[in-house]
Amino acid sequence: MSTMFFRQYESADDTFIQWARQLNHFMNNIGGYITLDNKPWITPTLLNSWANLGSPWSTCQYFKDATGVVHLKGMVSGGADSTIVFQLSSGYRPSESMYVSTLGVGSSGVMFCWATIDTSGNVTVAASGTGISWIGLDNISFKAA
Repeated sequence: MSTMFFRQYESADDTFIQWARQLNHFMNNIGGYITLDNKPWITPTLLNSWANLGSPWSTCQYFKDATGVVHLKGMVSGGADSTIVFQLSSGYRPSESMYVSTLGVGSSGVMFCWATIDTSGNVTVAASGTGISWIGLDNISFKAA
């Protein structure tokens, strides 16, 4: 960003302009981006007959990013409705139990599903239909306790 951009706003709030110039200078000096130190993906032990759906779908895994947010991914199949899929390690668990919607496929086609993640780290999935073929865990994220 050029100084010309900021000059038009100087009379409105000089403090903000000074802050914006400092931020601009900082971003230019680091190449315009910051690299965060994320933890590696962890592959949990799947429980209760749950298994990875397999290629080409992603493996069930989780990691915690540098801001403390836990991210889940993967497609699981083979387990029974309302059973624990896996348990998150200590330090990767939410501060309170949570309920997250997701999608799956069963004998009746695409169905609404949900994952419950409790403070003990148990990740349980359930579905609105019958005959679960698979359930997706992609895009589930939360702040670790």
